[in-house]
Amino acid sequence: MIRFDRLTAAAALLALPLLCGSALAQDPAPAPVSSSDIERVTATATVVAVDPATRVVKLKTEDGDVIDVTAGENVRNFAQIKPGDGLVVTLQRSLTYTVSPKGTKLPAALVVDRAGRAKPGQKPAAAVSQSTSITGIITAVDVPANTVSVVGQGGGPVHVLEVHNPERQAYLPKITPGSLLTVTYTATVALEVTPAAK
Repeated sequence: MIRFDRLTAAAALLALPLLCGSALAQDPAPAPVSSSDIERVTATATVVAVDPATRVVKLKTEDGDVIDVTAGENVRNFAQIKPGDGLVVTLQRSLTYTVSPKGTKLPAALVVDRAGRAKPGQKPAAAVSQSTSITGIITAVDVPANTVSVVGQGGGPVHVLEVHNPERQAYLPKITPGSLLTVTYTATVALEVTPAAK
């Protein structure tokens, strides 16, 4: 499970509304080293009816509830949706921690949006994701306390981040002050219409 407790301070440090977790400790090799925590939730529903005139799709959820969803004009291949088809919705959230060697040039903050959808003729599908990265400078490592101190690249207050993961704790002695810590939070929502079971 992703921890969203201690790196909230790091987000405030870099003035971004980012939900984060425990800090990463990695070997400061010539190339950046990364580690990720991933959480994925999937829900399914069944298409009960489709109204082409209003573009309303009636769905029955796993709990037995029936809901109406209006598909906008941007939903490609709407005509491919048939009663009995399934709808799979997946939400994935991840936190990636990357330690880069001292002197690496990285932006203090970066937001990347991505989107994709099904090709013409296929069942409708789409995915949207946003990644937000913040990068600070590691000023100190306290191995006995399992903490890393980080400051924004532009200066400001120092934030002490606790390292909870035992594998990451094992890397603490290898981190040198001046290395960069980048935390990337990515949220992805994917929807896919699947053919009815035969």
